[in-house]
Amino acid sequence: MFKSLLLLLALWLGVASQAAQAQTLSPLGIWTNADKKATYEIYKCGDKLCGKLVTLAVPNDPATGKPKLDAKNPEPKLQTRPLLGLV
Repeated sequence: MFKSLLLLLALWLGVASQAAQAQTLSPLGIWTNADKKATYEIYKCGDKLCGKLVTLAVPNDPATGKPKLDAKNPEPKLQTRPLLGLV
């Protein structure tokens, strides 16, 4: 009887640890925003997480035909950077 209980406990602990591992979520990977107009890659950079804009539904400015820029950046020097590839 004792051996059966011990075996059952060991089995239960094994299943519980596998379930805990299966539920581990990770932010790493490719993500799409809610309106599906942009895709971002989240990756490790050192001991931190970084994100990079990898696709845009409309990558070029319709008025100019050129790549969209970081025009809304409050720092004027950075407003001429292309949005695609922005980290």
